[in-house]
Amino acid sequence: MATAETEERPTLFNAVGLNLITAPASAWRDIEAAAMGWQPEQAPEIAWAATYARDWLCTIMAAEFAPDAKAVFLAYPMENGVCDTVRGLYRNRGGRIEVAQSRYFVALKLLDASASIGSDPNGAASEIAQVLFAGEEAKSLVFRVLGQREFGSFGARDFERVRPVAPGWVHWADAMHWWSDGQTLGFMTLRGYGQMVREVVTADPFPNKSWFSGEPARMLSSR
Repeated sequence: MATAETEERPTLFNAVGLNLITAPASAWRDIEAAAMGWQPEQAPEIAWAATYARDWLCTIMAAEFAPDAKAVFLAYPMENGVCDTVRGLYRNRGGRIEVAQSRYFVALKLLDASASIGSDPNGAASEIAQVLFAGEEAKSLVFRVLGQREFGSFGARDFERVRPVAPGWVHWADAMHWWSDGQTLGFMTLRGYGQMVREVVTADPFPNKSWFSGEPARMLSSR
């Protein structure tokens, strides 16, 4: 058994992260159609990843914002030549939520958040995250601005204001980042609960390439 390792400030906006935050046009058409009731057939060898991604998201999101069992997630082997990707789109009381996941990355984007972002996306990210995500861990989601890139402003957990939930381990709350283009608000993190798992959870692009294509990926134990 290997312990999960984490950097103090993981680089999530790398090739994998950037691939996740912008859906290719063809994938967007697919997930938009699926959100409207289209039921595509997916090969069993990749369909399991779509189900896993949806179910895992439910473990970290508040129940009223999590995808329900009817939400259709779709698996795309080696999307854009970058990584195996699962995508989904669903609607709840907060509006439309777009989801993208790789083997270890989990990203979601609030598509109807422009009225909530205002002139302070960092403050909005902190306020919204504490409602959007579940459990006591959500209270730790206080952020600081890290900078500006082509996709907008972005930030990460502010450990000077709120200490890490699981120091020295990968925990989704500690790895949480936000980004915003002023119209949408996104969150991205790593798939970890701050405990011993069967493989090292990392933001490194190479281990994130293969999830359900090629060599089968072993999945994290559930809590």
